[in-house]
Amino acid sequence: LDYQIGLRGEYCDNRNNFQSIGIKKNQDYFDLFPNAVISYSLDNTNQIQLSYSRRISRPNIYLMNPGKQSKDPYNIVMGNPDLKPEFTDSFELGYIGTFGKHTITPQLFYKKSIDNVFMTMTPSADGKILYLTYANDSDGEFYGTDLSYQGQMLQGWTMNANFSYYKQIQNVHSKSGSYSSSDYSWNGRLSTSYFILSNLMAQISAVYMPDVVTPLGKRYGYKYMDFAVKYDFWDRNASLTFRTTDLFESLTYGGFAKGNNYSFTNKYNPDSRHFSLTFSYKINNYIRKPAKPGTGTQMPSGGEFM
Repeated sequence: LDYQIGLRGEYCDNRNNFQSIGIKKNQDYFDLFPNAVISYSLDNTNQIQLSYSRRISRPNIYLMNPGKQSKDPYNIVMGNPDLKPEFTDSFELGYIGTFGKHTITPQLFYKKSIDNVFMTMTPSADGKILYLTYANDSDGEFYGTDLSYQGQMLQGWTMNANFSYYKQIQNVHSKSGSYSSSDYSWNGRLSTSYFILSNLMAQISAVYMPDVVTPLGKRYGYKYMDFAVKYDFWDRNASLTFRTTDLFESLTYGGFAKGNNYSFTNKYNPDSRHFSLTFSYKINNYIRKPAKPGTGTQMPSGGEFM
């Protein structure tokens, strides 16, 4: 039986000066973040683990910029310099099993977040322009199951896969009213690598996110696939990597929302397929420690407006 207890303190001094509109906003705050992990090893290859952690997600400068950011003449976005950070309490109960070259990590999780950033909309008096801004008006809960796998399928072929099925509950309490939504959802990620030669590796990464019901409507799902080839030389101290993002140009996203006096639908088809060629050289051939498997489903990022 092993256990680990930790406590982290963070002080934030946030100073913003929006010179073009003459607004200065300063924030300073201190927060404590406890965490605890208890694990029990059944034997050398099977382990049960219970963990708790408190996490923070601070709003970025885009969400806090109060200047008008026009996506088009009919939609005006203005940030909120008074935004507070989001906080999440996360509980996870999991099993880690190692079978030869394969590791499987099923787990149950529960996450509760407060002060989530939510996008609100207000139409102009003539109804022709929609003004959008952000506020800490939302809180939410996630609970469900998560299954992760990593291992070697064949000689030279490795795979990492993750599947999550969960229930999402979101509540919004804003000046325009209170809203809530509750729905089951799932998502999946896959990354696989194959050594064509001892120093030539190909990798494919794929992500699928389904539609998600939100308090005011629905956020459309998305999917994409990346492809990369890496060639090592000079005793593996140097490498040349060719990468293609969104290989099939399948990434589209958006959603729709409906309030008391407006409806809003958007769909984006970004120019997301890019090609890159990267050269890297290792000075001391440092090897990073592998991340712990099975981190659970992450809470949605700020700016959820539907």
